[in-house]
Amino acid sequence: MAPRRLCAGVPRRRWRDIYRSRRAERTRHAAYLDVEPAEGNVSANETVAFEELSPAQQELFERARNSSELVEIPGDLDYTVFAENRYVHYQNRTYEVAVAVS
Repeated sequence: MAPRRLCAGVPRRRWRDIYRSRRAERTRHAAYLDVEPAEGNVSANETVAFEELSPAQQELFERARNSSELVEIPGDLDYTVFAENRYVHYQNRTYEVAVAVS
């Protein structure tokens, strides 16, 4: 009996891509955003303005700011701005942001 293909009817080069994609999904780690009001002196070098965030990043920031829990970051969202900057300036207040990866 011949071995079964994982993706019958799909060209060989295409099912290699599917396999790699599924493998990458299994190894992706969940990331979470935490937002708290900043205390003490805040460095301007580590601060990004809310207006500089993309609409999706703004929505994530607002959800995390309004939550007492960590908020999961969607897998397709670029969260490097939160990892590279320690603070976000929003509505005349400064908030400390932290990214946690599990």
